[in-house]
Amino acid sequence: MDLRLLGPVEVWSGGRQVPLGGAKPRTLLAALLLEAGRVVTADRLIEAIWEEDPPPTARGVLQTYVASLRRAFAGAGLPDVIVSHRLGYLAEIAPDALDRNVFERLVAQGRHAAGRGRPEEAAETFRKALGLWRGEALGGIGGAYLRAEAVRLEELRLAVTEERVAADLAAGRDEQLIDELAELVALHPARERLRRDLMVALYRVGRQADALAVYQQGRQVLVEEMGIEPGPELRRTQEAILRSDAALARPARPGGRLPRQLPSPLPDFTGREQEVAALRDHLTRVGAMPICVISGQGGAGKSALALRAAHEIAHAYPDGQLHVELRGTTRTPAGAEEVLGRLLRELEAPGTPLPFTLEERSARYRTLLAGGRRLIVLDDAASEAQVRPLLPGGEGCAVIVTSRNRLAGLSGAMLVDLGMLPAGSAIDLLVRIAGEERITGDAEAARQIVRQCGGLPLALRVAGARLASRR
Repeated sequence: MDLRLLGPVEVWSGGRQVPLGGAKPRTLLAALLLEAGRVVTADRLIEAIWEEDPPPTARGVLQTYVASLRRAFAGAGLPDVIVSHRLGYLAEIAPDALDRNVFERLVAQGRHAAGRGRPEEAAETFRKALGLWRGEALGGIGGAYLRAEAVRLEELRLAVTEERVAADLAAGRDEQLIDELAELVALHPARERLRRDLMVALYRVGRQADALAVYQQGRQVLVEEMGIEPGPELRRTQEAILRSDAALARPARPGGRLPRQLPSPLPDFTGREQEVAALRDHLTRVGAMPICVISGQGGAGKSALALRAAHEIAHAYPDGQLHVELRGTTRTPAGAEEVLGRLLRELEAPGTPLPFTLEERSARYRTLLAGGRRLIVLDDAASEAQVRPLLPGGEGCAVIVTSRNRLAGLSGAMLVDLGMLPAGSAIDLLVRIAGEERITGDAEAARQIVRQCGGLPLALRVAGARLASRR
């Protein structure tokens, strides 16, 4: 049994979702699960469901909702969760059956690892915790009683995101963090911790002027919108950048550290089962080095598919996973020489001088990969010429490439042409983002959204996010 509150309120059993009814039965279940193991009075449940305007028959209707939930659990072959008490009801569940409990346990483990000086372990544990989220806590249902807990969970989610970023930064993953941090700062401009970490990451890759600009932008936001100056930590970081303080440098890499660069997969990834299976089978075959090229138009979900497949097969490549943004659709695609420099810094001991020429860097790169099992993800490639110098020299490694072009000139590559999502998967994606009741309540409107989005996952995510943010 899988009880979920970190997103729409859901119950799953054996890979199938249990139908719970409308918003009010879900509110009742959420109120009980939030207090699992403790009695919640009938009056408190009535307040949670109807707030200040309960009907005269509220107690009778409450009993009806309890009975319907019990039937739903029984129909799915699940044990009865809701137990009657003379004062109300309580939920009896195993602690790990509820995603909120698993999330908080993983957060505690991540904080323990961070406090013991193990940033990579902490970052990975925080990633697992955040991967449990499927949308807004409690799916936006309930009155003030439930909204307060939803706000607490959302704040904890953001705090854990900050801690995961800090752990990645402590592990030296500054280059991989810049784009994510820039987006987080844009979404939460007043969060000084995120802004500070973006400044540090930019400074470490030689973008000192950009780091100082991020500080000035933050100061402007704080002064104009809140009437306050930046806090002491943000000011100290600006001063340290101005004097090139050695304390801001990338931490030394411990001996034997393996690269684990894969970004987190999308928690709402939907469909594409055949493509994932084909990639998984091809990339784990024994023998020659497998190469897969995922192509398709912008917004088709190429990067999301690549990351989903990469995480599923990461265990088959125990010597590490490398991830590179090639910026093939931008005005300044990454040059192979630049990318190889970044990869060599990741693979070699700190302070090792880099070769000067492209040929020398490519040769050393192939030498370092020889004999190991590493997975390389090359995202947003422009052409075969950009990719070829980044390919390992022989079997043992595997490569996933995403591109808007088919890159048919890469010898031996398996080509995956990604089209639009099937209608059923597109509707499922909208449901996961905006909530089941919102979408199934007007099926024709949902189908029209799918048609107007062209079945493209990116467009559907934008539309679903807008729906979720509006009544």
